[in-house]
Amino acid sequence: MRNEVIKKAAKEEKNLDGVDFKGQTSEVFAEFSCGPAPTVLRGSVIVKAGSIVSGKFKSSTNKMLNKLLLELGSEAPEKFEGEPPDVLEGSTAGSSFEKAALTLNTIEQTNPKTTKVELRQCEKNVC
Repeated sequence: MRNEVIKKAAKEEKNLDGVDFKGQTSEVFAEFSCGPAPTVLRGSVIVKAGSIVSGKFKSSTNKMLNKLLLELGSEAPEKFEGEPPDVLEGSTAGSSFEKAALTLNTIEQTNPKTTKVELRQCEKNVC
């Protein structure tokens, strides 16, 4: 898992940041079977660092939080700023790989709950 800039803003501390989820040891993201058909997912999923509040995306960059809501779905970014696309692809029962989509809502929370973590985006040489 790595944090990178999805979209640069005029001021660096306003950049849209994201987290890249991918397999640890290979390009395989997940493998499972649905009945007799084995399914393989490869590539990665990029999740924007933030959450939807009252229908609008709110970035969690530069905010001290004890939890981070991760939401991914059909609107997941496909690449980081200045990098080629890295999308999730799936193959069922040995068929060719095609673009795949996942839907997941999960919460990463610190333990104890009083511990705060911050994804910081600063102006150059100011932090």
